[in-house]
Amino acid sequence: MTIAACSAVIESGNATGRQLATAYSQRGYARTLKRALPEAEKTSTRRSGSLRMLAEAYTNRANFWTVSKKPDRALADAEQAIRLNPNLPLAYFVRAGAALNLGQYDRAIADYTETIRLRPSGAASVYGPRAVAYHRKGDEAHAGGRLQRQAEKPSRTTSARCSTAATRYAT
Repeated sequence: MTIAACSAVIESGNATGRQLATAYSQRGYARTLKRALPEAEKTSTRRSGSLRMLAEAYTNRANFWTVSKKPDRALADAEQAIRLNPNLPLAYFVRAGAALNLGQYDRAIADYTETIRLRPSGAASVYGPRAVAYHRKGDEAHAGGRLQRQAEKPSRTTSARCSTAATRYAT
């Protein structure tokens, strides 16, 4: 949903429960992708009580925290998402990005690998960030050619890569 569509659902007064939580979550996620971070933070944190049982909402908020360069908060929300839905590949991907930003390379590698296991069709989006984790760990044998190909692309922060790949994993 677009920001306008999510806002319409929220402001209608007719949405309750999961539908309302989903609208808040998706609006926060859309604002994060547009880098409207102050608005995204209001949306992502304001309705946390109604989002308690929605793994996708925690994942979206974790992505917001990653983009906002608050990896500790991202890690906590991604872990909650995984507790709620251990089969959600995006939650592992976002947690891996937070772990990478915190210097927890083995954890990042494990989470990127789990992302691939859960959603093999999206593996191409995960190999690059996983190679970065191997490289930062000092394991050049595993980083290999994927890291070289990644290095040939324009430089981007880990947060931006997470957000871009998260967009691909959201569907």
